[in-house]
Amino acid sequence: MKKKDLSFFYCRSCNKSLEIKVIDSKADDVQEGIFSCSGCGQWYPLTERIGFFLKNDYSFAEEFRQRFVKRHALKLENKNCDSEQLSIKEKNKQIEFFNIESDCYTYVHTMSQFVRLLDAQLLKFWGQYILENGVIIDLGCGTGMRTLPLAGQYTNSNIIGVDISIGMIRVALKHAQDKGLNNISFIVADADNLPFAAEITETVIGPGILHHVPEPKAVLREAQRVLKTNGCYLGIENNRSVFRFVFDFLQKIKPAWREEAGRHPLISVEELIRWGKEELLEISAHSRVFLPPQLINSLSLNMAEKVFNFSENTGRWLPFIRNHGGMLFIQGRKIVSRD
Repeated sequence: MKKKDLSFFYCRSCNKSLEIKVIDSKADDVQEGIFSCSGCGQWYPLTERIGFFLKNDYSFAEEFRQRFVKRHALKLENKNCDSEQLSIKEKNKQIEFFNIESDCYTYVHTMSQFVRLLDAQLLKFWGQYILENGVIIDLGCGTGMRTLPLAGQYTNSNIIGVDISIGMIRVALKHAQDKGLNNISFIVADADNLPFAAEITETVIGPGILHHVPEPKAVLREAQRVLKTNGCYLGIENNRSVFRFVFDFLQKIKPAWREEAGRHPLISVEELIRWGKEELLEISAHSRVFLPPQLINSLSLNMAEKVFNFSENTGRWLPFIRNHGGMLFIQGRKIVSRD
């Protein structure tokens, strides 16, 4: 973890900044250390350059923390602070799925011409709202598919990737090191209980996170909390389109990728606007019309790009169809702070 990012972390139980004890560091990276709260005594390991902020009721968390204590011969009380969330079982299912998928996730997605073309469009869209020289928090960063391009583009910004899966985070960190990126840190944490102080960032991105979590509003609530006033939430989600059955049918015949969605696999514009209003975010979203990924992936790179762009450019002008594209590009703005 980058030393310049250590000051962002915060105990949500007693509203105190977390203190850091460095065990091992190299240059501007802390490789091993302990975050702790002087108020409640809760502690969190920083190991392998990754901050780990999950409590013991999450899959692998207790074992992970015990290995950390044993490796460094520490005497620490393993406080659990039992979670009040009723959705831990669903979150653990996501953790287990993505830990298994982490080794092949980047390969499967980067080999997809559809994903590469979609990400190019998405990053261009986000670029209209991201400020230089700020902090960017990537919720559900996975293996860093969008985090790393952002770190490469916004070199004077602090990028923090957050994911609930330690497997995905380990892969993301390795990719960042391979690319020599020095403005990025990664943590394992729950997106609806972020270990950050309020109003620390200008930009929160959530690429597809809402359709994986049990309570999308809880993630938007946390995004709103950590955003500065007028800060932006940027995302992409599966649209509740009348044409979705086509994609679902093709997925059964020839899966474009593996998926483990949550309670809300599809989300409508109306739902996003309502959730945002309830959580003090002014949200707008519009659909993007693309031909199915299976078709795009079957074409040569040159032809795939032409067909992809043609379907997107044509679809945006067609009544009815333009509202039922497969993906929603999302932009939200924090208009007021909570009392």
